[in-house]
Amino acid sequence: MRANTFVLFLLPLSVLCGCAPEESILGKWKMTLNQQGVSGDMIMDYRADGTLEANFEADQGVNIKIHYTYVRSGNKITTTLTSTEASGPLVESNPQYKQEIQNRSKDRIGRTESMTFEIKGDQMIVTPPDKKKVTLTRVK
Repeated sequence: MRANTFVLFLLPLSVLCGCAPEESILGKWKMTLNQQGVSGDMIMDYRADGTLEANFEADQGVNIKIHYTYVRSGNKITTTLTSTEASGPLVESNPQYKQEIQNRSKDRIGRTESMTFEIKGDQMIVTPPDKKKVTLTRVK
């Protein structure tokens, strides 16, 4: 009888634990990039309206804003690139560089990409299709 009471007590707890609310991805997340000789910080801003703005500020005087829409399903995020903007002293003084950035993004507009993620405290570990995990830190 005592064992049955204990099991009956644990059953609702296990149901409640199984229905725990999802961790929110909304807000700003930061990561540091260093690729192809360009380094800087990227701030990813997940908004409640299903849009995502990524702001990359490179040390070399390049600022790139990347706009997406996103859909979250559990621990999976699917993004669609909608537009990019490049600015900054290096971009404005070098038309070829600006054109290169525009050409790279032009082919990617409308492209959809899915990735999984896991939130641990103030960190979000994202696994994109290439399986190279990226860690972002929540901006407070």
